Amino acid sequence: MGFSTVLRFAHAAEPEQLFTGQWQSRPTKLDEYKPSGLRRGDAGAASSMLNAVQTLGGSLGLAMLVAVASRSGMSLGFTAGAVCAGVALLAALLIRPGSGANAGPGA
Repeated sequence: MGFSTVLRFAHAAEPEQLFTGQWQSRPTKLDEYKPSGLRRGDAGAASSMLNAVQTLGGSLGLAMLVAVASRSGMSLGFTAGAVCAGVALLAALLIRPGSGANAGPGA
């Protein structure tokens, strides 16, 4: 790391000033899924809440599939898992980003 880079980091007033260059504003396919309409200070809390809900959903889903498989046999457990995966795929294809209640004027 050169001295000019150290000076740039030391004199940056905002975190966005640290990340300049070719990757700063490059669009990605996930841009439309990013949380929008949040204040800058709330973005971290929203991200951690999203991660917690995803983890909780995965563990509850697995617990339900294990309960079905232990009571009714493995074949019904696998069938229930396949049905849940199909419903999730259908929901992912039908629900588009920006179609919710918080959608902006461009949605």
